[in-house]
Amino acid sequence: MAPLGLFPVLVAVVNLNLIRTESGGSLRVTLNPVTKPIPAAVVDKDAFLHSSSKQKRELKCSIGYYLHPNKTHCCLRCHKGTFVAQHCLDSDKATKCSVCSEGSFIDGDNSSEQCRGCRRCRPTFGQIEVSKCTSEHDTVCGCGSDQYQSSHSDEFMCKNCSACLNGRIKLACTKFRDTICECRSEYFLQKDENKCYPCSSCNEKECEMDCDFFKVVKPENHPHQALLLTVIVILIVTVGILLLVNILRKRSCQKRFSSTFCPFASNLQPTSEPSPEVVEKGKGTFLEQNQTDNLLLLKATPADLPDCVRVAGETQISDRPEVLYAVVDQVPLTRWNEFVRRLGLNEISIERIYAEHRHIREAQYVMLRQWRQQAGHGATVERICYVLNQMEMSGCSETIQEVLSNLP
Repeated sequence: MAPLGLFPVLVAVVNLNLIRTESGGSLRVTLNPVTKPIPAAVVDKDAFLHSSSKQKRELKCSIGYYLHPNKTHCCLRCHKGTFVAQHCLDSDKATKCSVCSEGSFIDGDNSSEQCRGCRRCRPTFGQIEVSKCTSEHDTVCGCGSDQYQSSHSDEFMCKNCSACLNGRIKLACTKFRDTICECRSEYFLQKDENKCYPCSSCNEKECEMDCDFFKVVKPENHPHQALLLTVIVILIVTVGILLLVNILRKRSCQKRFSSTFCPFASNLQPTSEPSPEVVEKGKGTFLEQNQTDNLLLLKATPADLPDCVRVAGETQISDRPEVLYAVVDQVPLTRWNEFVRRLGLNEISIERIYAEHRHIREAQYVMLRQWRQQAGHGATVERICYVLNQMEMSGCSETIQEVLSNLP
């Protein structure tokens, strides 16, 4: 039996050993038997967790290995497409792996004892099977052509891409996004439907910005509505009379100056009665051809001609923007389509230019420029004046000639 004076010494030694054990050191004198060493390829040398109450060691396995369920050693993980059929019996023994059966998969290295079930596409949501399930990857579901997925989750729905009717495609439809449309003039985009509707149906603030130029103001009931209507009728009649007077003056001008120097001479019919000058020539006085030409040139003095024939001969339309815009600004917007059709621009070109250019004035400029390119030498001031007179818009014709004559 040890003397009582040695107990404090023994207690101090035991406490010292416990402190060194907790701090990661080891006892110089170990009473426990030596355990079997673990291979360095499987276990990290410094990967031990020590308990303050018990001297137990937990293994930490290297990459590509997993801890055996008994926590006694590390086993090699199974490759993708296979699962653990039987754990390794020791660290130097191989894990028994089996291939996933049909309808199941594992898409990475694992220590799982069973494979995961394959996903099934949902036809009720419009989903189709893009690629079948294999032992190494799950089923891939998607949408058909001209469709997009409503979300990134597995429960997505397939929706048809917008066709952008009454507009054009700004950004094409993608896998997770619908087509982004841009409506043509006189239409606005209903964002929740991604469709273009006429501005005449605009009843919300959201579309007022796109339809401000084409917005139709509905008249409200007013106590003096009858008086207002009367004033409007008087204005319309007055404008009509002014236009009629202008047309009659234009026709009178054409009849008085029916010659090669008037742009509209080809439309006038010759009178049935010969002039006294022609009768006199018929009696025996004839001019030679070159003398006749000189006489006509002398008569065609621009300073003495009225406004309707100041632009003589075939005057080509310049491709300068200020010239084309001068013509655009003088033709009313409500008659523009008729004007370019009469010039010779086809309906397909008109619709295409409207779709490509959102601003009306820019679209009109492009139409006039395209007509000039198509017509070539036929793109003249006389052709424009002829079309405007056919449309009974001789006032516009005169204004255009005056504006063009003042341009540098």
